[in-house]
Amino acid sequence: MNDIPNNNVTTSQQSIDQQPAPKKSHKGLIIAIVIAAVVLLVVGGIFVIKIISGVKEAMGATLGTTGAPQATEAKIKDLSNYISVSGTVESQNAVKVTSKLTVPAKKVNVALGDYVKKGDTLVIFDDTTLVEQYHTVLATISNKDAYDAYQNALRYRNLREAQSDKAEALAEAQKALDDARNARTRGYEAYNALKAQYDADVKALEQYATSTDAGYAELAEKVKAEKEQLDALYEGLPALDQAADTAEKTYKEVAKTANTAVEAAQDAIDAAKYNIDSETAKELQTIKDQLDACRVTAPRDGVITALNITEGGVLAADSLLTISDSSNLKITVSIKEADILKISEGQKAIVKTIATGDTIFDGTVSRVIKIPSQSSAASLTGESSSSGYSADITIDSKNTDLLIGMTASGRIILESVEGVVSVPYSAIVEEDGETFVYKAVKNSDSSYTISKVTVEKGLEGKYYTEIKSGDINEGDLVITAPEGVSEGKVLALSIDE
Repeated sequence: MNDIPNNNVTTSQQSIDQQPAPKKSHKGLIIAIVIAAVVLLVVGGIFVIKIISGVKEAMGATLGTTGAPQATEAKIKDLSNYISVSGTVESQNAVKVTSKLTVPAKKVNVALGDYVKKGDTLVIFDDTTLVEQYHTVLATISNKDAYDAYQNALRYRNLREAQSDKAEALAEAQKALDDARNARTRGYEAYNALKAQYDADVKALEQYATSTDAGYAELAEKVKAEKEQLDALYEGLPALDQAADTAEKTYKEVAKTANTAVEAAQDAIDAAKYNIDSETAKELQTIKDQLDACRVTAPRDGVITALNITEGGVLAADSLLTISDSSNLKITVSIKEADILKISEGQKAIVKTIATGDTIFDGTVSRVIKIPSQSSAASLTGESSSSGYSADITIDSKNTDLLIGMTASGRIILESVEGVVSVPYSAIVEEDGETFVYKAVKNSDSSYTISKVTVEKGLEGKYYTEIKSGDINEGDLVITAPEGVSEGKVLALSIDE
């Protein structure tokens, strides 16, 4: 971030409060005052003395004769030029899960905010009506064909049941495996923690000179109890390892058995030979596809960020739900019209949120949307109004405390430099096509001699400007209120700390 100048000022003669001066001198103001004085001198002599006195006072203030000019040291700083932005934390990858079924939902297994894994069963639709339709179609076929079609329907039902059984069995086996692994981890963590405490207490016990020293008996008793607990924990570790290994083997066996059942059901369908009317076959296939679609599974891992279906309800939206990847996040920020052409993909950014406090997250501009959006206020006022442009800032780290929906603020870095000689912007004088600063060199009597140093400006931050070239080094004193100052002058200065 840019440095903010210190307003605490000290001087060798007196303390003063002075506002930052503009870069241009006030020569025009002085000339105007002089002209006014001459005019008033002609009009009436009664104002002559007062006008001349006022001109001298203005000249004195500008030239620094009535007060010591301000000066500060050139510093080594990191400078940047940035645009402040704000927006909302969103997922980079969100998937809408859709369905064309018009039957009610029999069971909804998820809620907003739930984390799901690929393959988890999300929604089960009521297939009663579809099964009845399937049997109605079968009734129009001849007895043999009907029988063959019925048998084929049973085969498909067997396949669906095998697939469903597989999903449930794998879920249970996975849970058992996770539980065993977690128990093993907790067991080793408890053993290691107690072992560390035991080692520390044994070391402390060894520091006693004799066993009769105060506190020895109590610590010795504690060490004994810890040793007994350690032995008990250690004896239990092999059982935890065995349980985790057994759970892993069980999962593989369940997966193998379930896959075999699914393959057998599929083989039965592939082996079946039947000959029915093509139109009837298409109708049956359509119903079969709908029956297969009655069980909706997660296409990817993620968090449920939208849910548009309830148990007993019929889908009325364009999607059942939305699954968002919570490990790859972005901030969608608003960009003012005046700033949109300064933004480009690849620029670095930093963001933070109220919830995460002072933690700063690095990011990169991954997308610039150069089409203005419409303000949501339109729905309240009935009038459409542009709310500006927008951009996406991708968060570089995948492991953060950021949550989807958080409000974030940040800065898009337009340009930056590190470790450069910098002076306050008020020290820069631009005059007659020349850019320079006034450098002050201390004399033996605590006064300062002023020299004019031509410089080349670099990056201009909010308060400081980079000196790209010129005889200005870290620690040099520069005049920050240069009006009335000129090369060669010897002055007393007010030095900013």
